[in-house]
Amino acid sequence: MNDPDFIICGAQKAGTTSLLRYLRSHPEIFMPNKEVHFFDRNYLKGLEWYKSQFADNSVSIKVYGEKCPEYMYLENVPERIYQNFPNIKLIFILRNPLERAYSGYWHEVKNGRENLPFEKAIKKEEERLKSEEAYCKIHCSYIDRGKYIEQLKRFEYYFSKD
Repeated sequence: MNDPDFIICGAQKAGTTSLLRYLRSHPEIFMPNKEVHFFDRNYLKGLEWYKSQFADNSVSIKVYGEKCPEYMYLENVPERIYQNFPNIKLIFILRNPLERAYSGYWHEVKNGRENLPFEKAIKKEEERLKSEEAYCKIHCSYIDRGKYIEQLKRFEYYFSKD
């Protein structure tokens, strides 16, 4: 089992999947096929489970990483990453927040998780987020996910800018 060397924590709908594909094409980089979601929904599975996601021991592999856009957005993730891997490299990709919100909205519509028109979904977002349902936090956060400074400050508290 291997420790990850880096995590792509960029914003949802900002190009993290494209970066994953580019990096996975390199013969010395290993990244899991799917988002691992360890530091959010799979944390209770434990560190050994997480490390097992990087089990490729090919001689050519020199760097291990993963990507999960949820990591940037969720409040408890920076501390969890730091507690387990204080020296890990973090990669953040951002996108114009308005374009990201619109793209995020259509992503939810396409996956059957949003049925309101865009304008109504935006107007109801604050109310939905106050409902404290995890579903709303993950799937109805079009504008809130674009508040990058708040999100990046949570990481900056634990990690240096290097």
